[in-house]
Amino acid sequence: HSLGQGFPPHWQHSDTESLRELSTVLRMICNYTIVIHDHCEGIAFQNSPALLANQRNFTQHGLISLPHHPMSEAGPIVDILYESTRLATYIYALLITFPFCAKMAPFTEIASLLRSEVSVLDTLDLDMDDTKLLVWILAMGGIAAIDTADRLWFVSMLRELVVSAGISNWEELRDLLRCFLWLGSCNDVDGRTIWGEVE
Repeated sequence: HSLGQGFPPHWQHSDTESLRELSTVLRMICNYTIVIHDHCEGIAFQNSPALLANQRNFTQHGLISLPHHPMSEAGPIVDILYESTRLATYIYALLITFPFCAKMAPFTEIASLLRSEVSVLDTLDLDMDDTKLLVWILAMGGIAAIDTADRLWFVSMLRELVVSAGISNWEELRDLLRCFLWLGSCNDVDGRTIWGEVE
């Protein structure tokens, strides 16, 4: 019930088209995540497999069509967390809604881009809502960076942020992650592993 509720609600009505588009894509991915969850729970599809495939493809097309706005190139034109959110959402999609096998998906490249993007942020300037969003972003980056040199960096950053967000155990972290994009049956194992490294 909390899926997607953690993303900034004002993005939906932003004067900036890119933020509105990102907000729309996030809602679409939330809706498709619910379809996946229901399937995993044995709940019958309300639509035909062909319609679901179209929904998945349309959602993925919306995601990859989002414009790039790296802070390192042009400053915070849209929102300081726009590009980081876009990249983290791409990781989630490649894991859950449009899955690729680990050898084919560009997880290493996306994690590297995400690290570069987050590196220019001043986390002390973030309010609590943005801090919680960044916790989710770092968790997705950490998952994508498994078996790479970037993994330790994501875990280290996450260790700092969970303190600021008032998170002291895995259950609290999981509850926060569920407010963004998270499918427990697939993501909890990776999330718990990262939490063990954070501890």
